[in-house]
Amino acid sequence: MTILEVTRQPLGLMLNLLIAIVMLFAPAFTSFNLGNGAELLRSNLLSTFLAGGLIYTSLISTNIVQQEINNKTILSLLSRPISLPSIYFGKLLGLLGALVMFFTVISSVAWMSSVIGTPDTASTVLNYTPLMILLPSLVILSVAAILCDYLLGYNIVSFIQLGWFYATPVIVISIVFLSHGLDWPMPEDHIVEEFLKSAILIFFLLSVITSFSVSFGTFTPAILNVLFCMGFLMLGLLAPALRKHFREGNVFVSEFVQLLPDFHAFWMADMINLERRIPIELLMACSFYAFGMILAFSSLGIAILLRRDFS
Repeated sequence: MTILEVTRQPLGLMLNLLIAIVMLFAPAFTSFNLGNGAELLRSNLLSTFLAGGLIYTSLISTNIVQQEINNKTILSLLSRPISLPSIYFGKLLGLLGALVMFFTVISSVAWMSSVIGTPDTASTVLNYTPLMILLPSLVILSVAAILCDYLLGYNIVSFIQLGWFYATPVIVISIVFLSHGLDWPMPEDHIVEEFLKSAILIFFLLSVITSFSVSFGTFTPAILNVLFCMGFLMLGLLAPALRKHFREGNVFVSEFVQLLPDFHAFWMADMINLERRIPIELLMACSFYAFGMILAFSSLGIAILLRRDFS
């Protein structure tokens, strides 16, 4: 039910469209770079994925949690034989499922942007199959959503978001086959693999931010929660440097810095050299690290809810 609630939110669809537009224009932004355009393009795409995912997950998760509390619908849930931790974990799992949908759609758009081309290939042939297939597909989805809303009463926003998610594999496969048929250039396999690994690491990071956002979303408004999530991300990315800087000095500050999570392992956009490989061991280690932090923030969120008066 939480996933369906997320897909019905126009804010989520608008964020998806905005991030997709920025990513599809990313090859043009790299035209200011002389050489190494592919490396700059990958960094731009990963940065957009992280920043957009942060805004998406913090706003959506806060809206879902606050909606239950402000509308008093959580009282009807608590009147049933359902525990508060079960409600909390149900919301969290639903939001993580929505994050999987976001990751699938946005990472595919990022791949399409890399297919279009960079200044490294601009002197030869640019590949416009992503624009030729993605844009008409979204138009068809929108028309179908309007018809289904008129005839069957389906929610337009939910239809487009779910349709985009389910159509993503078909769109990707169509781009690959049509590009090969037209002899248009495609990214090399190892570049796609390393980009996907980097995107998966950012997905783990966004999962942690989602758990953080849900725990703080139980008592903070949406905009304030976004600011908290941004500050949390910045502290996590700067944690290694802060630990080194405050190693000696105020004891309280030093202990606080030691408690900060280390997000630097999740951020691989600084690996500017496309020939470098991200080891599978790092992916596994980051997945366990993210799972541990999700459990920690979930415990904090449940503790906050248990102390709250919903009457």
